[in-house]
Amino acid sequence: MPTISLATVYRDLAQLANHGEIRTIQTGESLRYDGRISDHQHFQCIRCHTLYDLDISLEKFVFELEMKNEHEVIGYELILNGICNNCK
Repeated sequence: MPTISLATVYRDLAQLANHGEIRTIQTGESLRYDGRISDHQHFQCIRCHTLYDLDISLEKFVFELEMKNEHEVIGYELILNGICNNCK
């Protein structure tokens, strides 16, 4: 759709995020959008700024946080920063 404006695209992305259809990820000064809305982690390369999904379990960490501190975790986001294999 070469005639669609960027403003329309970002407005539609914001609407999708507001309705829970996608999630927003704040990485530094950038706002990114993710179609995977389930709880998961990310790795961001500090050189090329690529953002990858990670499938690692945080269940034990969340469980210990809830038990030791009497918190109730309802969701989480984790972004690990480093250097990806392509940039090493």
